[in-house]
Amino acid sequence: MSHLPQASDFTARALPANPFLLSDLHAAFNLCPGLESRNLVPLSDPPAVLCARVLGFTLIEAPSRSHIAESINGRSSDDQLLALGKYYIQRLLRVFKAAKGPTPPLSEHPSCPDLDDVQELRKYITRQASLNHSTAKQAALVRDGFHCMIKTHLYDAQYFERNWSTIIAQDPGWDVGTLRCTHIFPEGLNLHLEVPHEWVASVWSAIGMFSIHMKELNGAGIHRLENILTLSPSLHDFFDQLALWLEAVVFNLVSWLQYFS
Repeated sequence: MSHLPQASDFTARALPANPFLLSDLHAAFNLCPGLESRNLVPLSDPPAVLCARVLGFTLIEAPSRSHIAESINGRSSDDQLLALGKYYIQRLLRVFKAAKGPTPPLSEHPSCPDLDDVQELRKYITRQASLNHSTAKQAALVRDGFHCMIKTHLYDAQYFERNWSTIIAQDPGWDVGTLRCTHIFPEGLNLHLEVPHEWVASVWSAIGMFSIHMKELNGAGIHRLENILTLSPSLHDFFDQLALWLEAVVFNLVSWLQYFS
């Protein structure tokens, strides 16, 4: 189900009441609203209120809460808590906010079958030892029915050109355009060799708190289908700017969409 929220829906949320009963989690969370409420001078960058909320909401959302609680409880001053909040902002948020280049051509491999031969395309993808950007886009298009995962009436232009009569007959609300292969975890996360190894390792350490392991996405694994969304260019841009996200809906295979500009 798509949902276009009002501007008021994006008002920054303060931390909720302490949801934890266990002493270590309860104590760690209690430090966050205190930091959030203090008007620290000079102003930090990022702001103290943002650092506090990232710490608090990470403690709520991450499966590995004990590790985060231990990290928070081990900080005895505002400066140390701010540094920890900045650490998570840089490694959990900014790593996902990136300006990515255009999607490469669908494929230039001479043995790749045409888009209109879906069965052969499925067999071709299955035979690949691992996916690269082009084959990942092909595989995602097949998985998603050659349309945007969110704007489900928007079909891939190349596929539409070959199958327009069937699409028009089956989908009265059809539209056609360019689709992009969008990575949830960015491609550059393990490809930017100029980035110091220690920094990359710290990013993976932070991501690991959410039960996501480096070996699953290392190398060509970054192109696995679980990490790929088929999106229109505008939704891809929203996603890259952290202005689009999906929230799971209980007992519903379709997630709830929110985005803003």
